[in-house]
Amino acid sequence: MKALTLVILTLICCGPLHGQSVQKMSPEIRTQLNAYYDALERADPEKAIQALTQLIALDPTYQHYYGARASVLENMPGISLDSVLKDLDMAVQLDSGSTKWLTHRLDIRLAAETDVFRIQAIQDMQLLSAQHALTISNYLAYIYYARLCDTTLLPHVYEQAIATAFQQLTSKPDIAANWYQLAQVYASIPERMDPEKQIQLIAALDKAIVL
Repeated sequence: MKALTLVILTLICCGPLHGQSVQKMSPEIRTQLNAYYDALERADPEKAIQALTQLIALDPTYQHYYGARASVLENMPGISLDSVLKDLDMAVQLDSGSTKWLTHRLDIRLAAETDVFRIQAIQDMQLLSAQHALTISNYLAYIYYARLCDTTLLPHVYEQAIATAFQQLTSKPDIAANWYQLAQVYASIPERMDPEKQIQLIAALDKAIVL
């Protein structure tokens, strides 16, 4: 079970781990990739890190190797967040057109719950917001931190969160979680809870319960 969990988590986070086609892959990269996947199957994170470090040395411009190493590191006990974030920083830098690594870095910074990481998380949220890539959970966290750090952001973030929640409902109106998330957004700023919003909140919760 431990081995399966490590494999699933890493594959979901990292995607393909080779920057070249199988035909063009060098023997050295092929060897280290085999060592990496073998380490995952054996639930051996130390061996996985060794293989990924070798892969980075062989192909230092391929973002997935850094993302994979970050994912393995964050599931190892006693590893500092700085080590994980250093790899994610490189993945973000090398793959600036993708939001995957940025989202991963945001989630880690939010989970840390320190003042420094909170400020950095807000910066990541702003970058993701500019690319229209925030999830409802991200927006709720953004609203919470904006209340603490910069209340001038609240109206804009709140409206974006509402718009995103309705987008989800439009595409998947029969999913209870989407109605519940809309209710969460309505309730995220108590001072905006006028009678109309209260009715909308209760209606969204009722719909979630029915579904």
